[in-house]
Amino acid sequence: MGYSNDEILKKNLGIMEDKVLEASRKYFAQEGYRIGGELLMNKYDKMIEINQQENQQKVQMAISAIRKSEAEGKKLSVTLLTKETGLSRGFFYKNEHVRNALEQALEKQNEKRVVDIRERVKKMSLEKQVAYYEKQLKEIISENERLKKENEKLRRKTIGKY
Repeated sequence: MGYSNDEILKKNLGIMEDKVLEASRKYFAQEGYRIGGELLMNKYDKMIEINQQENQQKVQMAISAIRKSEAEGKKLSVTLLTKETGLSRGFFYKNEHVRNALEQALEKQNEKRVVDIRERVKKMSLEKQVAYYEKQLKEIISENERLKKENEKLRRKTIGKY
């Protein structure tokens, strides 16, 4: 660099280091630029608040999608809900509020299915009973017809004897 010896160079570099150190101390001593200072903590708190708001919006979106599917009578599944909302599958399992809402909706659907199955079984049972009674009725009617004919024959025989 054109210096006659290394001492002048070291001296100039040392001075520069001292100036840089002093400028750094002044810069970070200012309120807005403290490392770990209040401003950074405020930014962190603000970031946490924003994340919580976004999470709350996601929770509301997931719960409303669950309620909508339930009201429309659609079969609830996490796969369909993820497609509808764009949220991850894990969100529906890991978030306690969403998981509880999903479990309640699934329980209601399962109860409804059980009731539907019971109703179908009752209907099938009644249909079989009706078919059985219709068969019985036909047999009774045919027996009645047979007995009427037999009765008529017996009357003719008794009238013919007198």
